[in-house]
Amino acid sequence: MRLGFIRKVYGIVACQVMATAVTAALCAGPLRPTIVGFVVHWPSAFKWGSLLATGLALLICHVGKNSYPVNFLGLGFLTAVMSLDVGVMAAVASAMGMGAVVAQAAIITAALVTGLTIYTFRSKRDFSFLGAALWPLMFGLFAFSLLSCFFPSLHTGILGLIVSFAGAAIFCAYLVYDTWRIANELQASGAAHSPNTIWQLISTIQL
Repeated sequence: MRLGFIRKVYGIVACQVMATAVTAALCAGPLRPTIVGFVVHWPSAFKWGSLLATGLALLICHVGKNSYPVNFLGLGFLTAVMSLDVGVMAAVASAMGMGAVVAQAAIITAALVTGLTIYTFRSKRDFSFLGAALWPLMFGLFAFSLLSCFFPSLHTGILGLIVSFAGAAIFCAYLVYDTWRIANELQASGAAHSPNTIWQLISTIQL
């Protein structure tokens, strides 16, 4: 029963990651001129539109997590929004001649996610202690990101580099914690897979 739940969660996450990869490839390829042109001419519209759309998608997922098909519609909406965010970043990086960097980042992320997932499933350690620390750390990261919208200089220099590394470490910890919960705590139910696929997807994309 637990194995069926694990397969369901990771099957959904795999579909979400695949959709994100396809969207990023399209945005960095044939759709690049349109995407880059929109971001250059209306950067605020993209920034706030993305923020509001993500918030709305998370709200739908939370409110409808126990209701089918609302939970799947929410997951689909969230996947579309986050895929477009990744696609925009891939398009901009490709336009700047950094397409190889995007490919390297994708390969490193895939290896990191796979390695952490396998390690957590095979490890006998109890990772429940991470739960108490991750929420305040995530709140701090969110607050910094919100401030950087008004003060872009916060994302530059040594401070920006430190926060980037800290964010990667936090989402690595989230990936381990959620994987541990899926393998050890959660039981197979139609209502439970939605929030877990959300956090697995967010952790993977943020990495």
